[in-house]
Amino acid sequence: MDDLLLKKLKSEYQYLKTEKEYQEGIFKKAEEEFKNYFNPKLGIQEPKPQKKTKSKKPKMRSSRLAKLYKKLAHKIHPDKKTGDKDDFSELKKSVDSNDVEKIIDLATDYGIDINEDIDSVDFYENRIDKLKGKLEHFSKTVVMQWWNMNDADRKKYEKTFIHVLRGG
Repeated sequence: MDDLLLKKLKSEYQYLKTEKEYQEGIFKKAEEEFKNYFNPKLGIQEPKPQKKTKSKKPKMRSSRLAKLYKKLAHKIHPDKKTGDKDDFSELKKSVDSNDVEKIIDLATDYGIDINEDIDSVDFYENRIDKLKGKLEHFSKTVVMQWWNMNDADRKKYEKTFIHVLRGG
């Protein structure tokens, strides 16, 4: 029964992860269109992007993460037949930043069983809840509410959106 539950949770997690990526793509497109539509009406000019400075964090790997790293590096390392330079770089960054979610994503993508290394059911249940929360957040934003309206409703509620965007 636990194996079946875990399989179900993994599938749900993969689906929600893909759905989140899909919704993020829609949101970015909607946000761009929203800004292009409302910024001129609000007298807002988009600021030019500034270069981000990265702060170096000391690398701290727990024994659990070190074990996961070794397991995944065995398949992902660019010198291996199944390896990939970008994924290996992503693995190193994920381990150094303790991004367990990304490590599990890589393990799932490469079909590496890491069940014995993490408490899988709790992990997947927590991540599923987080993904559901992110998806719900997208749908409740002003941007997505506007995006999902037809043109007539957009015109009808334009003044309301402007009022809300001005902080009213």
